[in-house]
Amino acid sequence: MQSMEEGPEDVAFSLPLPAHPRRPILRSLSSYLFESPDLSHSMQSFVDSYCAHFSMIPAEAATIESATDQKIEWTYIHQSFCGLLEQQVATFLVSNSFSQEDFLRECASTTQGEDESEICEWLLCFMDYKVFVSMMVERAKSLE
Repeated sequence: MQSMEEGPEDVAFSLPLPAHPRRPILRSLSSYLFESPDLSHSMQSFVDSYCAHFSMIPAEAATIESATDQKIEWTYIHQSFCGLLEQQVATFLVSNSFSQEDFLRECASTTQGEDESEICEWLLCFMDYKVFVSMMVERAKSLE
């Protein structure tokens, strides 16, 4: 039986709090990016549509960085890819009523090794020109 001094807030306080992820935007975005068949299809379609432009890496170039014939066209394709990825993230944020500022704040607050940091690292990785070119070259080779 509840004593007169014990109010309803005391009872509620003793109940376990529901588990909330520390960074709900990043957790939700991770699910969206890795589990959405529509997003996966649009990204793969982009890569498949443009990878042929990257099949001209000279055989003597040991790495992408040593290839001297990098084309300005690759930069434009990379910018389009980044734009597509940014648009997907922006659409996700708007459709889930998250602000871009809150998203950036969550990214900035992660530390390496945390589950949530992986999504930020993944996004940054694909925005990196060298990583993008390597991905496109590999895809072009796999389709030959």
